[in-house]
Amino acid sequence: MGAAGGQKTERLDEALRQGWVEYWYQPKINLKRRQLAGLETFARIRHPGQGILAAKELLPGASAAAMTELSERALIAALKTNRSLREIGIADICFSVNMTVDGLKRIPIAGLAKKYAGIEESPKLVFDVNEREVMDRIPDTYAIEKNLKRHGFRLAIDDFGSSFLSIRERGQELERVLNVVCGKFRKLAGGLFAEMKLDPALVANCNKSERKRMICENIIRLAHSMGSAAVAISLESKRELETMENMRCDIGQGFLLGEPMSEQMLLSSLRQRAVRRETKPKGRTAA
Repeated sequence: MGAAGGQKTERLDEALRQGWVEYWYQPKINLKRRQLAGLETFARIRHPGQGILAAKELLPGASAAAMTELSERALIAALKTNRSLREIGIADICFSVNMTVDGLKRIPIAGLAKKYAGIEESPKLVFDVNEREVMDRIPDTYAIEKNLKRHGFRLAIDDFGSSFLSIRERGQELERVLNVVCGKFRKLAGGLFAEMKLDPALVANCNKSERKRMICENIIRLAHSMGSAAVAISLESKRELETMENMRCDIGQGFLLGEPMSEQMLLSSLRQRAVRRETKPKGRTAA
């Protein structure tokens, strides 16, 4: 295990050093309006011998320094892409960037935004932090959120609720326990997060599982009570999407709604949509 971890660290460091890392973007869709709600930034490794690799394949065992550099480059890429979108007339897109708590403390986010955004006002940025890290470092999270908010940036809690699946109670007792757990979280972290992103394990087959549906409903209510948007990630089927819509989930993300794509593909796709909207025949008005 130690050798494998070392190998993965070396591979990630090498990918960064050789310039093999690039950043792709996955659409986040407003489920009520069926409109683009934002874009999440994902790292991809364009390996000369192995082709395109997801960065997560290299993350286990990676050094903190490599992780921070990966996140900092992701932020810079998102800022540059945001600038490219504005140049073709698409403004106010919110970009999500995955970060660790240490990354948020070390990376000069406001300075980078000022350098690369190309606008006077703050760009719309949301930083996703994993639930487990948030819960382990609540004091740090409070301090980071306060600092980010001064610059117009927000936090999101990622992969939320997977631990709820281990709760053994069923039926009404499960509902009661979920209400208690959600109440404690609301008291602990109310107002900290712009978004609460449901763990993929909860979203998967939520249409077939009463237990998952109940957990998701409680998390969505929790998000709304905290003034946060509920986000269903890793949506892969129409049934999952319909279930989330029925539960009034705010935002959807996943291969069903759009795969991660390079900046070039993203710009091309958005240009085509703009052309289709402009050329779409207008309906007849009532006489």
